[in-house]
Amino acid sequence: MLQEQLRCIPDLLDGSVKWIDFLPGCSRKDLWHSLDEEVLNCLKADGIAALRESWPCLPTVLYMDYFRTGNRQRFETPYFRRRVLLIRMLQGYCAGEDTREMLNGIINAAGSLCEELTWVVPAHNWPQSNSLPPAEPDFVDLFAANTASLLALTVHLLKVPLEREVPRLVERIWLECTRRCLTPFMENDRHWWMGFHEVPDHGPLNNWNPWITSNFLHTLFLIPSDRYSCREGTDRAVKILNHYLEILSPDGGCNEGPIYWNHAVGSLFDCLDILHFAAGKSVPLFRDEWFRKAASYLERMHIQDEYYINFADCSGKLDSLPSGLIGRMGAAVNNPGLKALSAGKLTGNAQADGGKDSRKEAFSSFRLIRDLFFSDSGPGRDKAALKGISPDIKPDSDCFPDLQIGILRSRETGLTLACKGGHNGESHNHNDVGQFILYGDGHPLLIDPGVGDYTRETFNHMRYTIWTMQSGWHNLPRINGCDQEAGVAYHCDTFQMDKDRISISLAEAYPEEVGVETWLREVFFSREDSTVRLTETYHFLQDNNRVCWNFIFLREPQPDRGSLQLDSPDGKLVLSWPSDQFYLNMDFQNIPEENHKMSVWGVKIIWRARIRNIEPLSQNGQTEFIMTYTRKGSQSYE
Repeated sequence: MLQEQLRCIPDLLDGSVKWIDFLPGCSRKDLWHSLDEEVLNCLKADGIAALRESWPCLPTVLYMDYFRTGNRQRFETPYFRRRVLLIRMLQGYCAGEDTREMLNGIINAAGSLCEELTWVVPAHNWPQSNSLPPAEPDFVDLFAANTASLLALTVHLLKVPLEREVPRLVERIWLECTRRCLTPFMENDRHWWMGFHEVPDHGPLNNWNPWITSNFLHTLFLIPSDRYSCREGTDRAVKILNHYLEILSPDGGCNEGPIYWNHAVGSLFDCLDILHFAAGKSVPLFRDEWFRKAASYLERMHIQDEYYINFADCSGKLDSLPSGLIGRMGAAVNNPGLKALSAGKLTGNAQADGGKDSRKEAFSSFRLIRDLFFSDSGPGRDKAALKGISPDIKPDSDCFPDLQIGILRSRETGLTLACKGGHNGESHNHNDVGQFILYGDGHPLLIDPGVGDYTRETFNHMRYTIWTMQSGWHNLPRINGCDQEAGVAYHCDTFQMDKDRISISLAEAYPEEVGVETWLREVFFSREDSTVRLTETYHFLQDNNRVCWNFIFLREPQPDRGSLQLDSPDGKLVLSWPSDQFYLNMDFQNIPEENHKMSVWGVKIIWRARIRNIEPLSQNGQTEFIMTYTRKGSQSYE
């Protein structure tokens, strides 16, 4: 069991391991120069471009702006840009652009980070009644830990030139990393994400736990500390990680969705990666059966190309998953699907985005170095590699029974269907018990909109005033004027999946005032005629009921009597219902161009079809909707 294996690590630390082999620095010219020439040229060019760029300013009033306006981006954009510029200069220097000018740029950048008022971003500065953080750090958030890890990496990669040129800066980095990361990690049990006790106003443990711990561990092992030994730090990190492992789904599913798998299971892998090395590779951490299932989650949720099954705060189209991490994890657990998925993606390094602000480079910067020296996944790999996992190697049906997600696929018809049960108190929750999505030949037909860019309201009491969080903007019914409510109490108490059928109970996801005793949603997946039947069987406490069924589309469907038609690149979807019993109206939500998380869909409008009963529904009844997908070129396609 992984938790038991982790408990052994502190006693097995190998003080003789050479961290320069784990993360090769500029002194290992033999390794750096062995990289593909194109890779080296890209790294040097990106480093030079970063050196030439004006250093972003972070005035104190900009930190206060979040508390005045709720806008996260105005502060976070220059904050992350600073870190991106530093990591690009570091890679450029190690790749061969080891000039005095580049070294000066790195010194200035590292010194500037040390001088920042705080490394905790405003949105994480709790309690949020204060517009500025305390003078002495007692809290470490995601990005304070990331910054410490980046500065520790800076000293590690350029140890000789920095100790020769600016030994006082090296001392300052050690001091700041200890003060702002190691000490609050080691001495403050009040952090909600550590799991030592429940903290009011915070939900269950999530990706913060392994993400912060991974950066802490890299800082701990890369920076000498007179205050905390590696054994002490590792022992505490293991306890914190085990708190996280206790709450994870036994089926290996990630309730934060594929976009957070990177920071949840991915960061857990980062922790295992460094602990495995620190213990001299003496503990077989990657053979753990649960971890192998958790690693497989990403490729099991993959639809095609950049599309993934998405629920909650997960975008439907993910264009920046880290290929190197995916490849390294696939190799560690011997998962061919993950290795193939990695081979079809661009690298997460700077050259992948043409030099744009890819803040993810700064999230866990040590990954970039680990990825470069992983032979199966670096940016110089074969450009003709797979473009993602082919749908024909995926199983016809797949299920995460504990997470309550069911997936049905058909190679013959090109359809992919996914449904979820669960509850409305999940991490990054949306009120979406019973939600389903439908794709045809890898293209979205019925969608989950995902989430917009985070603001102050996203994670406070105003969360469910945001339209993307509401059940009314999912493929779900509004019952007697009520949408679903938030909280663990609002849940699915029955989730079953057979070969071609998924059934989900919805009644408990709605407040009592809707007056519904039972509501069974059944989705029937017909492989023979490319049809999905949605059947709703309900029992109300009284007569005279009103229901509005919502169906969410990426593009405007064309209405006809009792049906809607949606054209797709490889076919068309027809959604039909009894026209004598229901009527249709349409509405939409505009997607602002500056909303990055929603703009990945590539559209300006999300459409909603609202199908309502003409006459009041009686106490007992059943309603059926039929969705038929027809491929272009088939005899039935018109």
